[in-house]
Formats: sequence, C-alpha cells, structure tokens
Amino acid sequence: MYQRRLIVTIETRNAFMPELIHFTRSQLARAMTRQGFFPSKKIADHVVEAALTHITQALHNGKIVQLKGFGTFQFVPTRARQISRHVKTGQPFTLPASRRVRFTPSRRLLNGAT
Repeated sequence: MYQRRLIVTIETRNAFMPELIHFTRSQLARAMTRQGFFPSKKIADHVVEAALTHITQALHNGKIVQLKGFGTFQFVPTRARQISRHVKTGQPFTLPASRRVRFTPSRRLLNGAT
C-alpha cells in the first residue's frame, strides 16, 4: 500500500546539509497520541487525515493556507520553459507552465521558538 509521507526538515546552524526526517501519517498520529494530545491513535488518525484533507482542498480551491506559528502554504505558477531537449532522442520540446506548492516558514519556526 502506498503511503504519502510528510517531510519535516530539521536544520542545525553548523551543518551544510539539513537532516531529513520522514513521517508517515500513521507515525505522526502515533507521536501525537504518545504526547497526550489524543486518547487513542484512531482518533489521532482521523484528526491528521481531516487536517491534511482540508489543507489540500483549500489549496486546490485557490486559497492560501496559513498556520499561525508554523507557516504558509500556497500554489505558485511556474513559467513554461522555452525549449528543452529529450534526454534519449535529443528532440526539442516545450515544457508547459504548471503550479507548485510553496511553503514559507513563519519567523517563529525559523527562530526555533516553541
């Protein structure tokens, strides 16, 4: 079964490359249950799924999602590339414009405040 992963990046000021920690939805729910936010993992699973679904739907409806103290999610357009070349055949083609999700961390998250 395919599981989507939430990627949380933890940076240390002296390191050149950030350390990546991957959380599945289930692992996030389990961590929230262990810390006492929810009485059972089943409830935490529903809350995590509902929150991520709501954020995804809001983004697809063209809204900007701002989580106070964490950051902002928004779709941003990308420009179409003029000409690219196919790696194997060498034939030129144009890449169409698309949309990407951009995450902008809040100052509180960047400063490491809890």
